[in-house]
Amino acid sequence: MSGMKIYILTDNETCSPGILTEHGLSLLIELGDRWILFDMGMTDVYRRNADTMGLNLHKIDYAVISHGHYDHGGALSDFLEKNPAAPVYVRENAFSPHESDRGDDGIFDIGIAMPSDEKDKKRIVLTGPEHEIEPGITLFAVPKLNTSMPLGNRKLFGEDPDGRRVPDDFLHEQNLLIQKDGISILVAGCAHRGIPNILAWVNERFDVRPDYVIGGFHLSHSADFGEEGKNQLIEYGQVLKNSGAICYTDHCTGMKSFRKLRKIVGNTLEYAYAGNAINIRNKEKENE
Repeated sequence: MSGMKIYILTDNETCSPGILTEHGLSLLIELGDRWILFDMGMTDVYRRNADTMGLNLHKIDYAVISHGHYDHGGALSDFLEKNPAAPVYVRENAFSPHESDRGDDGIFDIGIAMPSDEKDKKRIVLTGPEHEIEPGITLFAVPKLNTSMPLGNRKLFGEDPDGRRVPDDFLHEQNLLIQKDGISILVAGCAHRGIPNILAWVNERFDVRPDYVIGGFHLSHSADFGEEGKNQLIEYGQVLKNSGAICYTDHCTGMKSFRKLRKIVGNTLEYAYAGNAINIRNKEKENE
């Protein structure tokens, strides 16, 4: 398969003139003749940056929302309006209430809404714990925790069946595993279940050690947790280093934590700035 590339449409950071930023994530994945939109950020920034980058979003075959937070699915209504056909794959519980405790600023609604238009609702595909979109392209949740989830999750809440605010378990989160042309790619939105747990589940469930890992690791709040946060960042960095993958991080990792991770992981970890494109190559073929 030729033309495997990932375009960073939305991120908190950019180093490209004319590219907009926001607190959010959106990736456009090119797999030969297949196009996947993975997350769509908060606003129409994903679309405006795509225009600047010369990318045609009408080509998209399907979209994925990684979890039920506005910085990943806030632009859902914009996408449904501008792309008239592509289905959108969302975890079945992602549209439940989600909130963030921002200390003195109060409790904020950070959820996403199910479309109200019946025609748009028909384009939403509610996924279970595992969903194969097509051979070699699978969405999956992570049911098993071998280590702690990111400490920043402590500020995030969901709702129990009785409508009470409870710590979010992030079972509304899904990740994307691509296995094409001898290459395996793990794409995560915020990795709220913990990137070590996600990698361990990919290995256990699919018998795969990904060649590429791309996504946010939700470590931007590490410094808020003192020594505990420092130790978790070191643990996550060692897992990424030992994974053997080429890693790109973005969005909720935060630049300070990225720089600390880079010291642990080394040059196999890069930051995926908005406006950048990642060329996906078969490492074995490169070394022939």
